[in-house]
Amino acid sequence: MKLSVETMFHRFFGTELLTREGLTFGFCVSFSGILTFKPAKVVQRVAKVVPADWVLIETDASFLAPMPMRCMRNEPASVAQT
Repeated sequence: MKLSVETMFHRFFGTELLTREGLTFGFCVSFSGILTFKPAKVVQRVAKVVPADWVLIETDASFLAPMPMRCMRNEPASVAQT
C-alpha cells in the first residue's frame, strides 16, 4: 500500500486509544527518541499497534534524541537508534 502523508501525529506520545482512532482517519504516527526511553512504556506499546508503513521517525526533534544520546542535540544520524 502506498501511503500519502496528509495528517500525522507529530512527536507522538499519546494513548493506544487515540492512536487507533487516528489510524481510522488515516493519520500516520511519528515517533521521536522518546520511544527509546525506559519509562516510555506507553509509547512503546503504542508503537506496536501502528502498521510499519504508517510509522515515521523524527529526525528534527532537537531535544528528543534517542538513548544513548539523550540530553544531546538530536540529528538525522540518530534515526537508526530510534
